Amino acid sequence: MPQIILIEKSTVIQATPVRLYKALTDAKQLSRWLADQVESDPYEGGQVVVHYDDHEKRGEYRRLIRGVEVGIRWTQFDEPVPIDLTGFRLDKVAQGTRVRVIDFAMPEDAAELHTLWTQRLKRLKKLYAAQAVPSKKSPAKRKPAAKATVAARKPVTRKTKTK
Repeated sequence: MPQIILIEKSTVIQATPVRLYKALTDAKQLSRWLADQVESDPYEGGQVVVHYDDHEKRGEYRRLIRGVEVGIRWTQFDEPVPIDLTGFRLDKVAQGTRVRVIDFAMPEDAAELHTLWTQRLKRLKKLYAAQAVPSKKSPAKRKPAAKATVAARKPVTRKTKTK
């Protein structure tokens, strides 16, 4: 059995696990950060096809837990590959969601795959950086609509009975 290298990368993104789950399964969103073009049928047993740099990679969704996990088994190889899975794990943390990718490579491909996942996770994080929720240190400015409405009212006076 050939030697297999485990590749594991993670990053924290300011988005909910459910939003990031969609970024890992929706073809349009996958095409924004993972590859040039993606076809995705996100159900267990559904197909995923990734097109990048004149290459095509075909796979099947093996594990889908909304907001938690996505597992893909790649199927296009002629020779048997001992482990050809890519897994994503989403964990809620104080700063948002930790996205962890686990992949496997032959020793000669490990450095390239490590670099690829570093780049792809940066692209995914960049997509959500512009949409990030303002932190407590710099709260969003709100219109004082409620104050204007209250200020426009006249005070209510009560009449009292006299004897």
